[in-house]
Amino acid sequence: MRLAKIEMKNYRSIRQASIEESGNLNVLIGKNNSGKSNVLNALERFFGFFAQGSVAVRDNSLKVTDCFKKEKTSEISIAIDFELALDESSALRESIGHHAPQMRNALAEISEESIVRCVVSFLKSDTPIGYIDSIVFLDGVVGEASGLQNKNHMLFKMSQQAAEVMAGQLQQRRALEAQATRALGIMEPIDLDEWQMIKGDPSTPGRRPSVSLRHLIPGGVPSEVVDIITNAVESSTNITSFKEAVRSQVETLQHEAQALASRPNPIPFQAFSGEVTAVPEYVNLFIGMVAGLKVHYLPETRSPIGESEAADILQLKMSRGHGERLRGLQETVRSLLGVEIDAFAADQPTQRNHGITRIRSNVPAELDVDEFLAQINGSGIRQSLRLILDYEFKQPDIILIEEPEVYLHPALEIALLQYLRQISQRCQVFITTHSTNFLDTAELRNVYLVRKVDDSTSLQLLKMDEAEEAIPEELGIRLSSLFMYDRLVFVEGSSDEQVLREFAKQIGVNFAQASVGFVATGGSRNFTHYATADTLSFLARRRVKVFFIVDRDERDANDVERLEQLLGGMGKVYVLQRRELENYLAVPECLQSFVAERSPDKTPSAEEITNTIDEVCEASKHNVVARRVSSRICQPMFLDREAIRSDPDSDLESAVEHEFRSHEERLKSFKNDALALVGQAKEEVESSWAANKVNLIPGDELLKGVLRRCGINFKKTRDGATIARHFGPEHIAHELQMILREIGDS
Repeated sequence: MRLAKIEMKNYRSIRQASIEESGNLNVLIGKNNSGKSNVLNALERFFGFFAQGSVAVRDNSLKVTDCFKKEKTSEISIAIDFELALDESSALRESIGHHAPQMRNALAEISEESIVRCVVSFLKSDTPIGYIDSIVFLDGVVGEASGLQNKNHMLFKMSQQAAEVMAGQLQQRRALEAQATRALGIMEPIDLDEWQMIKGDPSTPGRRPSVSLRHLIPGGVPSEVVDIITNAVESSTNITSFKEAVRSQVETLQHEAQALASRPNPIPFQAFSGEVTAVPEYVNLFIGMVAGLKVHYLPETRSPIGESEAADILQLKMSRGHGERLRGLQETVRSLLGVEIDAFAADQPTQRNHGITRIRSNVPAELDVDEFLAQINGSGIRQSLRLILDYEFKQPDIILIEEPEVYLHPALEIALLQYLRQISQRCQVFITTHSTNFLDTAELRNVYLVRKVDDSTSLQLLKMDEAEEAIPEELGIRLSSLFMYDRLVFVEGSSDEQVLREFAKQIGVNFAQASVGFVATGGSRNFTHYATADTLSFLARRRVKVFFIVDRDERDANDVERLEQLLGGMGKVYVLQRRELENYLAVPECLQSFVAERSPDKTPSAEEITNTIDEVCEASKHNVVARRVSSRICQPMFLDREAIRSDPDSDLESAVEHEFRSHEERLKSFKNDALALVGQAKEEVESSWAANKVNLIPGDELLKGVLRRCGINFKKTRDGATIARHFGPEHIAHELQMILREIGDS
């Protein structure tokens, strides 16, 4: 059996969600408190129900917190579509045909490759119950896409009222069986001496044997069992009659239990052949199939590895024919974790027998990791070993793992992901994770983004193929950036992100709550590569809001207009009013605080830093003009390809020579314009220099020059965010505050 689809309703944080396409390795990725663990919990509850072997049971483990928004009246529903192996499908069909021979023709119409959907419901009422709501053959699934009629065939359907009756009868039957088993367990070891002691002196008036039974019957034994033993003692004349009396009471209990088991249900069920009052045998067969699946759940808080795992390894080591399996296990651990594991018998006292020293039986075992006890190794190694050893020894059909990356180094995360891929060829794997490594590593196709939408957990299958086609690999955008965030901010460098996050924190804008992610483009020249139609269209379909924050540099109004046209309304571009983001950090009070932190012995005053800023600006004035001129005149000029290639009958040498002469003429003409641009640039800078010089020179150069005179070597990737941490809201430019609020609050 294999899980094909999973649907959940009204379970914990899940109003309604589904895993539409369950693969071999299924990754549920999302933020904290998004409900990832509740999905795995739902699967554990589903399979835990089948372990009880009945269509309806009383479920006292069901808590009000298991109901969506604690609504006790809401019925929890967990549905799984199972793909059956051919032998399982044949066995189920044969059992259905045996139950309803008159329906064999209808059964023959159902494809052997049909999927079986099983819906289990749970109700938290005064008497909590879990029951199979329905079992359905989903037929014609393959043909549905091509327009063929899809026919579903009901195998079993139970109402809530019928389930309550069924669960009550089962509870009574199991109580009777438990009483019978307990009574026999107490009676069997009682011998003649004990019976005589319990019986006591029959002449003692008002004496009850139950007083003397206290030392034979442990606490917590049901009063019904105590009464059975007590009555048997009172009515018996010897040990034989005592035991016969107990056995007679036990047989009565067993007959009552059997009568309950065979009693028709007063509220009928729907079966493949119509209404029935007893559960068909094929339903019990299906329950056995599901219960036979080995499901292993590794919650986030896992029990530590220790003696049990050491004993398993030691058993392999000591058993003939298991050496290859032990070596395979050790090689798996060595290749994944880079450590050696082995197990040994713990040091124990020995006993001598006729001069031969023997180790006592059942000696505790110890697990060594690189010749040290496992317990003193790091958490990452211990957590990884727990996962690996659990799988290797338990060999589950389905494994549910919460946060496999906990305590792991990123390189170890990727190694563990490779291991999960490997074992998913033999068992279905479901994991929850926060780690984007599980998303950014290629070849994952069953990745679900888990998030809260309107206070309910939702699951969205991430279409990795579509993302890879829309986003060119050379852009270097991580897939996690495309899927994990509701808003993406494209900035020129990683230091810009750090500064903006610090500023947002200072003014109370919560980027984490708004699910804001950043992408560093590596410079404004790459803007057009990131703002491709395919990239923006893909993000728009995912309803991801896109923002571009671009340095002013030497851009004019025409440049800004071209950038906005490039986005085509699918994003918003902010061109900073100051030359670059570092210019916003040139606040004397904040720089003084930063210098005091780095060099407390020689901290200048804010006034001295203001003067230093002015000196650095004056020294860079020529550079400001030169940059403005170069941005306008240093544009590439290309020979015209088409002019050279257009006439196949023309002389190529003449065509090339003509193109060069044309360029020479254009250069001569452009020279006069360029000289005029130099004068224009000087005039522009001079007119705004006194009031705006701090915003005109490159901010990186400004901070380097100022801090160098304070004895500090400024590096923006290291120090930009540190300076920003010394800002208060009053120091952050109003322009930036407006941008950050729009990104975080829009």
